[in-house]
Amino acid sequence: MGGNIFWNLHEIPIPADAKRNAYDNQVSKYYKDGNGRRRRVVIGRAVTETTMHPNQNFRYYYPELWKLYYLEDVTAQHEIHFGLYALLLGAGYRSGIYPLMHDLLGPEYANAIMDYALYSINWHSSTTQLIQDSLCEQMYFSRRLLDDNWFSSFFNDKLPENLIHDFKMQWLQRCAERNQTEVWLCVDGSNSDCQMQDSLLAEHGPAKSGNNVDIISYIWAVDAETGSPITWFVERGSTPDVKALKQIATFLALSNIKVKGIILDRGFVSQETVDLIEDKLGLELVMMLKSSTNAHSEMMERHGADIRWNLRNVLQSSRNGMFGTVDKVKLFKGSQSEHYVGLFYDGSNGSARSVHFINKVLDEAERLRQLLAVNPDAAEVEHKFRKYLYIDDTGSEPEVKFIYDAWQRDMDCKGYNSIATSELMSADELNQLYTKRQASETQFSLLKSQLNSGVIRVHSDKAAHARFLVAFVASVLRTELMLTCQKYKLDINDVLRKANTASMVLMPDYNYHAVKHCAKRVLTVLGDYGIKEEHFETFVNEVNTLKTTGLGSQFKKMPGELGENKQSSTTAEANKKDEPISPKRKPGRPKGSKNKKTLEREAAEAALKAAAPKRGPGRPKGSKNKKTLEREAAEAAMKAAAPKRGPGRPKGSKNKKTLEREAAEAALKAAAQRRGPGRPKGSKNKKTLERE
Repeated sequence: MGGNIFWNLHEIPIPADAKRNAYDNQVSKYYKDGNGRRRRVVIGRAVTETTMHPNQNFRYYYPELWKLYYLEDVTAQHEIHFGLYALLLGAGYRSGIYPLMHDLLGPEYANAIMDYALYSINWHSSTTQLIQDSLCEQMYFSRRLLDDNWFSSFFNDKLPENLIHDFKMQWLQRCAERNQTEVWLCVDGSNSDCQMQDSLLAEHGPAKSGNNVDIISYIWAVDAETGSPITWFVERGSTPDVKALKQIATFLALSNIKVKGIILDRGFVSQETVDLIEDKLGLELVMMLKSSTNAHSEMMERHGADIRWNLRNVLQSSRNGMFGTVDKVKLFKGSQSEHYVGLFYDGSNGSARSVHFINKVLDEAERLRQLLAVNPDAAEVEHKFRKYLYIDDTGSEPEVKFIYDAWQRDMDCKGYNSIATSELMSADELNQLYTKRQASETQFSLLKSQLNSGVIRVHSDKAAHARFLVAFVASVLRTELMLTCQKYKLDINDVLRKANTASMVLMPDYNYHAVKHCAKRVLTVLGDYGIKEEHFETFVNEVNTLKTTGLGSQFKKMPGELGENKQSSTTAEANKKDEPISPKRKPGRPKGSKNKKTLEREAAEAALKAAAPKRGPGRPKGSKNKKTLEREAAEAAMKAAAPKRGPGRPKGSKNKKTLEREAAEAALKAAAQRRGPGRPKGSKNKKTLERE
């Protein structure tokens, strides 16, 4: 929105091509975007019919007028943080996604996406209206600070779907170049709330948020070993995961990554999924099974009782009381062949679930007994407990009775799960492999909490596809930072919070200078990317040059040793031959010297100071004049003549009425009925426990 109005700067004439809104006195510049649609940007607030106070947008859209009206850059930020910029630059080069975007999307769009990723990672927000104000104190990638109008046009018009698809294929190639071959991939689906109108993507479906709104579904693939995002696809809100799997699985199988296999959760269980992955794509499969599948039932019948707390079946890689065995059974009743299936019993989880299940049935029995005592006609077993309880009214008094066989059978099933696999492996190996699926869960958590992509705030399907591209880039960058932090046993959120300790401050020479008190953990991560403390001057010089001359390359290079690679495809080839490409600084005035305008201004100020008349003689500094002394003497006389306060109750004591009122209130409080007995503080009621 252009930021706050600069009320402290003197008012200036309204530009000839701008207009004042008579309703709210906003001054706006109007223009047409690439599609010929009329747009506007607020550049200030009018104070008369012909004059205004500017905002940050005025400075960007009218740089010559800014220089004309305001000789010095008095609105420059006193401090600029560059730690996040440096971290994302290092992660962008390490992952290869920053040079790829430059080659494919161009420098302006690549830098805009990097800025949006920086904003999302730092503020956990995806609300475009806040981006300009949020980045004004940060070093950013774009040549100027972009506002929400620019990003709105960018999402809607600048990233067609064919370009996004090309990016996906180029990114798969880049992943293959990073030796991400013969990998296991975790594939999972989720959805985000969306309130678009007339959309082909936004449809009603089972929203993960629980809200009754339209949703957009998406499916995500990550490297199971590292958790690095590999690719994504956006689907209609009502598309089930098993249907969305076909496109992404085929896309990955035909890439240069050489996928070894795919790890899936229960949402993908079907014969169609098995046939697609194993027969059509020739990949291995690891898939959690639903308890209703034939394979799980058969494994429970064969091995359920045998592995429960049986030390011969304990998984030695687990320290949570896990037991398991592998056998060969049919996955579904109609399956033509058998698969290897691992049956697992989780001791700690199974015990907790069994106790909870027992207590739920006992609570229902107690509820029925209380009803039978006061109103037998109203006593009825809830539908979900009819397998375990019934009311026996054959005797003289109705009585609650248990169906122990069914209750025991279902209690014994708690804590078990089955995992299907294409190839024979031990229960321990299978459990370790499936545990890697947590990588996809981490990515969805990152998207929805850290990057605030749980809600898609756009107005068109084209913009939705663009927003997922930006979210994917931010996810790649943050994952790269997370992997680096894990190497040094650092918490990534702590590193991101401390990143702002790397900053530069505006000094009296009107240039920025680095402040050398960057947090050690931030320096550790930056050092892993080849960015050292002595390289901070590179960032400072870049900001100073852009501030004073408006010049600066849109391709942001890495300082130091890592800055000599991945400038472009040509640069990458040169690096393979050990040919340095770092350009030398062009000739100019010595570092730290002042330009011509600064010297002229300082000379003029010195001349004015020399010409100013000196202060004439007078009374000593700090003394008081005659009128002040007379006034103070009169005030002292009046104070001395004022009558003193008469005797009364001690200061801070209460009068009679206050004491009577407080006694009455205490009596009422003592007579009030105390709260009756209830469940312990912090416990949950019955409905909450049933829902959970």
